Amino acid sequence: MRNAARLEPAAARPRIDDPHRGALRTRRKFTFWALMITATLALSEFLAAWRAWSAAPSPDHAAGVAVLGLVLVGAVGWLGFLLYEVDRAAGRIRHEVRLYEWIIARRRQETALERSGVLRRTEPEVRQAGQEPVRERAGVPKPAAGGAGAEGTGR
Repeated sequence: MRNAARLEPAAARPRIDDPHRGALRTRRKFTFWALMITATLALSEFLAAWRAWSAAPSPDHAAGVAVLGLVLVGAVGWLGFLLYEVDRAAGRIRHEVRLYEWIIARRRQETALERSGVLRRTEPEVRQAGQEPVRERAGVPKPAAGGAGAEGTGR
């Protein structure tokens, strides 16, 4: 039964009319390819640094190996998360990965808090959405304009 949605023709599946769906798909593709290139280059540089460290052990070479190893692990982990997230949305995962599920749950919780007004988005996120930024925290009133300590007073 789980594979039924995958087997039915695409035209028979209900379409979700989300205006941001195309932008999200494009951003995921861009992120995927950027991470893939980063992971490939990081692997190449990591192996070169490993060879240099093996030939002449020094703190500089060891630091290079450590930094490039962290970049490599981070890029591959993020790639894995992107693929897991897409497969999970399509219903194709067989085993849950607890770390990825935890990240997805936190993201959902932040989205729910943001919708309820408890958590405010940052200015760049708001500007990207085409809205005016809100400068106060939820439940904290905005300071009076021109009062003591206001920006642009020259003090």
